Amino acid sequence: MMEQTLVLLKPDAVERGLIGKIIERFENAGLKIIGMKMVWVDEEFAFKHYTEDIAKRRGKHVREWLDLKKARKLVNALNRKIKKIEDVKVKLVLTQGYEGVYYRGVLILSGKGLNPKVTNTHPGYKLKRGFVSSAQKLAGRTLGKRICSPRILAARKTAHIVNEYTKLAEDVLKDHRINRLRANLELSQASTILVRGAGRGLPKLKKLSGKWASITDMPVEIAIAKLAGMKILPMPDKLKDVFVKIRNAFRKYDFIYIQLKAPDAAAHVGDMRGKIKAIEKIDKEIIGPIMRAMPDLAICVTADHSTPVSYRAHSSHPVPVAVYAKDIESDSVDKFGERFFKQGKLGTFRGKDLLVRIGIKS
Repeated sequence: MMEQTLVLLKPDAVERGLIGKIIERFENAGLKIIGMKMVWVDEEFAFKHYTEDIAKRRGKHVREWLDLKKARKLVNALNRKIKKIEDVKVKLVLTQGYEGVYYRGVLILSGKGLNPKVTNTHPGYKLKRGFVSSAQKLAGRTLGKRICSPRILAARKTAHIVNEYTKLAEDVLKDHRINRLRANLELSQASTILVRGAGRGLPKLKKLSGKWASITDMPVEIAIAKLAGMKILPMPDKLKDVFVKIRNAFRKYDFIYIQLKAPDAAAHVGDMRGKIKAIEKIDKEIIGPIMRAMPDLAICVTADHSTPVSYRAHSSHPVPVAVYAKDIESDSVDKFGERFFKQGKLGTFRGKDLLVRIGIKS
């Protein structure tokens, strides 16, 4: 009796060019290929097969994030239907996402009588001083949308426009086909717009001395690097290729700033194992190869903020700093972590003093 079976090759097999090798293994085992076809599935069909039990094993967020295509459709709908509120022009600009996730943008208000001194409507961020917001602990909290309020009388119009835009945006999003489909599939919907960090113009940063380059894939870090006078180098698709880019870049630049999002992204969804794996992968595929191939290079490993897994949000906790260089005297710390680094020689210092503390003129 002849038996038949179905073999499905997932998108990563296609992206990595493994189709031929996989087929060859079946043929080498004496099996006969009697038919093949490539299928492009739509979102509804995909979610029927990407079941809830998979989501529970890998985290429900895996099924629920918006990809670039859907995010663009939502943003285009908002810009098409909400162009002006009273005498103020409004536009939402979608910003770069991380690993195919797109849920952030910039809301631009253009008109007379506007002032950026308004409160956040995002419940996860609290204004501390000036235009600086501090992330709030999210885990275990029921979050509710806030009303935008003026911090000074001159900002009353801005707060009013933000609140009106939010109401109009919710009406547009509620009736959008993407959200109706997601509701039918029992997925969360993109239901509102949360704003934080209002401002006017760009901050002024001191240009760094020496020739600097930056490898990062997040918009804020790209902007900071540009303002500090760094050359922006594109982030490779694969982490292991970052080392190659670093090695080649040192032929032209004196310093390279690398920002990697993976540990932070895992912490935001409460994935402790994912955060540990992300750090270990960075160590294996970037730090290790650098130390072996360029032993005379000085390396500083740190974080721009803390993101505790228990918080699922940023916090103001101190972050560890590790420095490797051929000619410096080591201390007794041999583990990477806040608890161990308290015993280190660098001690505790403010982030703005980092470059001077490790011997780089800023």
